[in-house]
Parts: sequence; structure tokens; C-alpha cells
Amino acid sequence: MPAPVALMRFRGFNYTPVDDSALARAWLLVFEDPVIGSEQKSLDFFKGVSNFFFILKPPTTEMRSTDSLKGRIKLMNKECVKFTGCVAAIRHSKPTGVVDDDIVRIATALYKNIKITSTADNCGKPF
Repeated sequence: MPAPVALMRFRGFNYTPVDDSALARAWLLVFEDPVIGSEQKSLDFFKGVSNFFFILKPPTTEMRSTDSLKGRIKLMNKECVKFTGCVAAIRHSKPTGVVDDDIVRIATALYKNIKITSTADNCGKPF
């Protein structure tokens, strides 16, 4: 007698930038709501995020499970932490004559591993 076949799980659709934006807004709405707040159990927090995502998502977007949204937020947060580290590294190097817009531009280049070669692009010391 053959062994029972396990239920197959398949990978869902990729998130689009519009989905990511809706998810980030949903997360912020729940996180910054003084009534709901972030001081609650993870499951309840992400149920709130899921509810807001359902409202904010484009009508063509498939509904995502709470676990899917939680996983995507984890990935987005990881990238935000990386970018924040790049901004901190630029600020810590104390480049002279650099305004905030330049710091963001240089941090973006650092985040994307783009080499700044042009003297017009080079603000402060090279990284």
C-alpha cells in the first residue's frame, strides 16, 4: 500500500510595489493607532494589519494570508534596517558640505552597492 501523499504547498504570487506600499501603510496604521497600538500579541497585531491591507490593497491584488503578510513585513524591515545603517554610516563619516538630500543619495548608492566615481557625484570621502 503506497504512503499517503502530503498536502502540497505552493508559492503564492509575488508582491508588487503597490502591494508593498499598501502593506507598509497598513502596518503603520495599526502601529501608530493609539487605541490598537503595538502593545499586543503578534497574532492580533498582524490580524489588524491584514484587515487594513484588505481595505488598502488594489482590487486586482490577491488576498494574502496573515503569515504571508508577516513574512513580507519581515523582509521589508530587514531592508529598511540595512538602508538605515547606510544613512548612519554616511552621517558618522561627517562629510563636509553635504545636505540631507545628498546623504540620502549617497546612502542609496551605498545600499545598492553603486560605486560613486564622478567627482560631481562624490560628496565627502569615498566609501
